[in-house]
Amino acid sequence: MAIIGIDLAVTSAHKALVVDDRGGSCGGVISVHSTPEELQALLDRALESSGPQEPVRVVMEATGLAWLPVANF
Repeated sequence: MAIIGIDLAVTSAHKALVVDDRGGSCGGVISVHSTPEELQALLDRALESSGPQEPVRVVMEATGLAWLPVANF
């Protein structure tokens, strides 16, 4: 299982990190915006590290309404 941790931003790009189920980083910090293309690329990166049949967990804090487009995706 891969875990995506996202530090949401209101006026700039979000910062995300993909880790495995043991807490090991699967690459460095990734800057993403709330566009479907960038969120899909982030998800694809997580799936590469865990496998397409494994679940992906997303963890983020609720910053204003910045979480809404990410959660909707």
